[in-house]
Amino acid sequence: MRANNLSVSIPYKGCDKSCPYCVSKMTGYMESDEGLFFGKMDKVLHMAEMSQVSSVSITGKGEPMLNLEAVKEVIRKFKNFPVELQTNGILLKKNPNLIGILASEGLDVVALSFDRIEDFETYSEVINLIDSVGMTSRVTLNVTDNLPSFDEFGFMDYINYSCKKHNVHQFSIRNIVAPNHTEWTKYHQWIEDNTKEGLYQALIDDFENEKNNGENIHFLRQLPYGGKLYDVEGISYTSFDYCIQDENNGDDIRSLIYQEDGHLYTSWNSLASRIF
Repeated sequence: MRANNLSVSIPYKGCDKSCPYCVSKMTGYMESDEGLFFGKMDKVLHMAEMSQVSSVSITGKGEPMLNLEAVKEVIRKFKNFPVELQTNGILLKKNPNLIGILASEGLDVVALSFDRIEDFETYSEVINLIDSVGMTSRVTLNVTDNLPSFDEFGFMDYINYSCKKHNVHQFSIRNIVAPNHTEWTKYHQWIEDNTKEGLYQALIDDFENEKNNGENIHFLRQLPYGGKLYDVEGISYTSFDYCIQDENNGDDIRSLIYQEDGHLYTSWNSLASRIF
């Protein structure tokens, strides 16, 4: 078994943002078992090494930073891997000193989740502080009709007027779609109602046009689960058509997933994918 990444889902302590497209609300929650979660961490570390994962992502069904001690413990445990924290950034903006604390623990990448154009300005200080302590900043833009229309803001506008202006090192765009094998909820309905403009595909097409006609976009490498990484005028860029992986053939696993119940899985929305 091989995997690109190990995702560690921090035991749930709530969320300080109410995203109307929340994946956790659609895939469901599980009961935390922190004793088991921390007790099996050495075994998960060994499994990550055996599966040749290239990085570790700290995430959660809620906002992981609301369980700060667990976040720090996971960083320490996996410090020999590149470690990324996925966060909405709210707590980092309220308590900027946490950025230095996370860096001192061994965190490498802070991946901020944005869904509005003004988020780049709102979190500009956070992004600059991430850079100042030697960490890498990534912005993942969740694409819905809440963003400016394609006529107002194209792909290179995000590069030039959002990423470059605010010193973002890595940029990705994520297609907001409902996960497969989930029952219909108001979150599914919101996604259907707020992705009608086809903005994600318009941005993808615009990128392809820029790539084919320009000289400042260079292919870097193929990612193990099928994505492609590019250098766009010095900024790392990729895209995600679908937010989670439902199935794999054993050698193309995007993420091993260590859930807060103390068990290791290969799918976010299937308890049957449990490895141990």
